[in-house]
Amino acid sequence: MLGDHEGVRPEHAVEMFRMIPNSQLAVFPASDYFLLFMNPDKVLGTLVPFLDAPRPEASSRPGS
Repeated sequence: MLGDHEGVRPEHAVEMFRMIPNSQLAVFPASDYFLLFMNPDKVLGTLVPFLDAPRPEASSRPGS
């Protein structure tokens, strides 16, 4: 998760996302690290489904 007004540029976040197998990336427009405090429902609406989702099968993970 990243706000597009963070210290990390969105293109760098995309690069990291591409390097991590089975990763997901959420970029919140017009947001920074205060989004969690200013609009927690928006953050939780994205974070909770991610955390509740089933994990990828071990056989699809590199090195397994």
